[in-house]
Amino acid sequence: EMLRSLVGSEMCIRDRTYTGGEGMLFSVSFKIKFLKLKDYVMRRLRLENSDITILSNNCIGGIIYHKLGLRFKSPTINLLIGLSDFIELVENLKKYENAELVEDLNNYESYPVGILIGEEIKPIKIKFMHYKSFEEAKIKWMERFSRINYDNICVIAEMGMATNEELREKFHKINYKKASIINVPKCKYEEEIFIDIYNADYEWGKLISIDRERGIGERLYLDRFDYVQFLNSGIVRETK
Repeated sequence: EMLRSLVGSEMCIRDRTYTGGEGMLFSVSFKIKFLKLKDYVMRRLRLENSDITILSNNCIGGIIYHKLGLRFKSPTINLLIGLSDFIELVENLKKYENAELVEDLNNYESYPVGILIGEEIKPIKIKFMHYKSFEEAKIKWMERFSRINYDNICVIAEMGMATNEELREKFHKINYKKASIINVPKCKYEEEIFIDIYNADYEWGKLISIDRERGIGERLYLDRFDYVQFLNSGIVRETK
């Protein structure tokens, strides 16, 4: 499977030529491709934990799968789930295994929206932002849910602008290997990491857009989080 229509990592980078001080022309496209391949190889060499389910509240889990060249073993791909609903889903994952995914008929978005319903579970709204139809989204959700490795689950949440004490505490109580990306520099729990992008210029999706401050290539703001180390050991830290 390949990711489709993802903001940031799937942006088109066209070849451009630059004139050096002595009039020499050179293309940056080869260097970009080389650095992209180098990053991929280095990540794969470091990765020790590959048969893994990554649950995330937005596209970041899918991006990590994509950047590591792994099969999607998680239903939370190419979508958005509110933080409270996401925590509810993660805490009661087995209960939602047989939940029915129905289309939200009151949806006025340009993309399909579904609701997980069932007995003794809280309804959870899922925004399938990168799917053409609800039917496609439902098929992929069910297919990928069946691949979950319950013995090897990692949870990643981008709290970002929604960071607050209540959500931080609820997320901290999740009984899986976990990491949360927050918008305040003071981390309260060991699973938290601050990435300095949540300012007046912040737009949704910036975390998975190209990090222009880190030089040429296709490194994302997300790459400031050492997710390979996290998947291997559960340790949450910045990329060295």
